[in-house]
Amino acid sequence: MAFVIPIAAGSDWHCGWSTIPLNTTVKIVQYRQSVTFGTLEIEGTMLLEGTLILEP
Repeated sequence: MAFVIPIAAGSDWHCGWSTIPLNTTVKIVQYRQSVTFGTLEIEGTMLLEGTLILEP
C-alpha cells in the first residue's frame, strides 16, 4: 500500500530526493518546493502541485 510522506509544517519541505521507491507516494503540495541535485529515479509515484527543482 502506498503512503504519502508528511510535510514538515512551516518548511519548503525536502531537499535531495534521489529515489522514490516502489509503493511510495511523494506529494509536493501547492506553494511548497523540493530540490534534487543529480539524478531523480521515480519507481513509485510523485504528485506535483508545487515546484520540483532539478539541478545537475
